[in-house]
Amino acid sequence: MNGVCPGVDREEMRIVIDLQSCQLQTRHHGIGRSSLSLARAMVREGSCHEFWFGLDGSFPDTLPKVCLEFDGLIPRERIRVFNIPGPVE
Repeated sequence: MNGVCPGVDREEMRIVIDLQSCQLQTRHHGIGRSSLSLARAMVREGSCHEFWFGLDGSFPDTLPKVCLEFDGLIPRERIRVFNIPGPVE
C-alpha cells in the first residue's frame, strides 16, 4: 500500500471481509451467494485497495472452493483461515 489511489482523490484502504456466509448452507443461494458476488465485485473495482478475506476453519471442505473463487484476483496469502471455539449452527 502506498497511500493514494492513482488518478483518484482518496487514500487506498486495507479491507478485510469475513466470508463465513459463503461456507454455510446459504453458500449457493441467499446471503452466501450475494456475499461472494459483492466481494468479487469489490476486488475487481477496487484494484488500488488491499483486500483480505477471512474463512472459518470449522468448514474445511469449503475452503478450496471459496479460495478458487478469488484465484487470480488476490494473492492466496491474503485469504486467512481462523478457528473459533464451539459448534457453529
